[in-house]
Amino acid sequence: MRIPVKASVALLCLLAACTPRAVTSPRFGEAEAINERIQIIDPAAHLAETPPPEFDGARAEAAGHRYRDGTVTKPTAPSTSSLSGVSSP
Repeated sequence: MRIPVKASVALLCLLAACTPRAVTSPRFGEAEAINERIQIIDPAAHLAETPPPEFDGARAEAAGHRYRDGTVTKPTAPSTSSLSGVSSP
């Protein structure tokens, strides 16, 4: 008894899905878990002794006005620390 060609191709496709997967490292997926832990906010932050940042509605509004008016204070240029007694080349 002959099996039609379409049925045999379908059977081969189904058998191909049963092949074992490639062996991966036991650390596979660890980067995703680390990134998730980095992005999760500290659940015990309310227990910390640090006060909230000093930024209320009035300060936010004033910052918005300075931004729109173009009067924002320019940040200072970054610098590196220097060691006494050492001259730079």
